[in-house]
Amino acid sequence: MIILAILKRDLRHLWPHILLFWVLLALSACLEPAYAHGLGSRDYERLVRYALILAGAVLIVEAVQQETLTGHRQYWLTRPLSGRQLALAKAAFMLVAIELPILAARCIFLVALGIPPGEYLLGLVWRELIFAAFYILPVAALAAVTRNLGQAALGALVIAVLASAVRCLVPEQPSPVADVGVPVTPDQIRALFAVVLLTAAGALWLQYARRRTFAASCVLLAGAVLWTLGLRLPWPAPPAPPNAAVSLDPFPAARTAPPGVIQVPIRIANIPPGVGIVATGSFSLTDASADRVGRVSAVFGPHSGGRGRLTVRANSDSPELNQALNQRLTLDLDLFTAEADLPFPGSAGVVVRGIGRCAPEYRREPNCYSPFPRLALAVVRAEQGLDWVVWAEASHSDPFANSAIFRWIEWYPDFYGSPGARLATYKIVGRRSATLDLPNLRLADYLVR
Repeated sequence: MIILAILKRDLRHLWPHILLFWVLLALSACLEPAYAHGLGSRDYERLVRYALILAGAVLIVEAVQQETLTGHRQYWLTRPLSGRQLALAKAAFMLVAIELPILAARCIFLVALGIPPGEYLLGLVWRELIFAAFYILPVAALAAVTRNLGQAALGALVIAVLASAVRCLVPEQPSPVADVGVPVTPDQIRALFAVVLLTAAGALWLQYARRRTFAASCVLLAGAVLWTLGLRLPWPAPPAPPNAAVSLDPFPAARTAPPGVIQVPIRIANIPPGVGIVATGSFSLTDASADRVGRVSAVFGPHSGGRGRLTVRANSDSPELNQALNQRLTLDLDLFTAEADLPFPGSAGVVVRGIGRCAPEYRREPNCYSPFPRLALAVVRAEQGLDWVVWAEASHSDPFANSAIFRWIEWYPDFYGSPGARLATYKIVGRRSATLDLPNLRLADYLVR
């Protein structure tokens, strides 16, 4: 009963703040480009989103500080009220005023886009839990160690300055994965998540259970330092995928590219039946240096048996193409299986299971919208093969990789059809790597004429 009484009191006192947060939440959803069909200003939508984040932070601080935890003269210390009951009352307030409205708004948003929310309900709930750990808990912990809103703002500034100082003192290390920023691995993302969760929860426990303001403040500062170090210090590279055997195909299939394009026929061994391959990589010289000659890419269909042609993206006037050179082909291979075929989206759009919905945008080509892309999606054309719209690796469907604050939906714009084009979904089932040394190779010999 005490918990319910505190909850009712907080709702009654803070209803203007709650109403402002709800209005900004609804306005942010209405201005989302995926729903507004590009008619609204992107800058205005960002401004509303930032205002929503700020309003939510102020609401959390005000709710926690209704019963100030710092000092020794608070009224509630003389009441039959324990810190545990007070913490449960504040948790109930966050659930009623923030978490449930956001979950309801997300479901309504999906319905408005024509996406059945029931299929993604578990993922939506999981995203709310991550949002609570990354946003609500740290703000609540900061509010718990300060007396008022001004002190909370000052505390946030101190944490920001401390994090900036650490960034200046610790040089940023190169990413273990080329051309990819940090965080780069699921392990790193989970470690940073654990830092936020444990430090915020630890500070709240120290305040509500022991009322140790200094210790709780030190825990928050230590969490800020650990978070910054986690972004700056080097992390181990992800484990290398298993190797696959690759060779030049002595009996190549027919060329599929127009004249002027270089296509090299290859065969990849030990590919299970019904599994397709997305191959990306490069040719590089092995004589003197590892200079890259050209990028390569190809999509081998699920029924290709590992045979196909690599398209080389290189300057046709480059002298390396006409010389017999020792070259090394390095490939990253993503394996996929076919899931379902669908018609190309017409004016009414089409619901894609495992993706969301694909429909034409206002006066533009079709777009796909997805709460969590669990499958890959491609446009299939008879003359060009697969053209990927959504590339859903295992890490992309990881909720830790989709924990952006107040991010409504994933958006994949502007893909194009042609007569006979259709949509197809695929499941990423594995990854391989391959290396092939090719002595005296002339890429010009594989020029389509």
